[in-house]
Amino acid sequence: MPHPWDTGDPARNWQGYFIPGTTVLRNRVGARTVEALQDAENDLVEARIIELR
Repeated sequence: MPHPWDTGDPARNWQGYFIPGTTVLRNRVGARTVEALQDAENDLVEARIIELR
């Protein structure tokens, strides 16, 4: 089974990195909007900073 970014057309392969019909990158946190993805990324970065300190 091919990956969503393997369209066979090198010029269109990048489109597979987005959730279909949106401009939101595919992600593991379940975010469906740019704002939700930004919030999740910020939370994950803050948690990692706390771990590192």
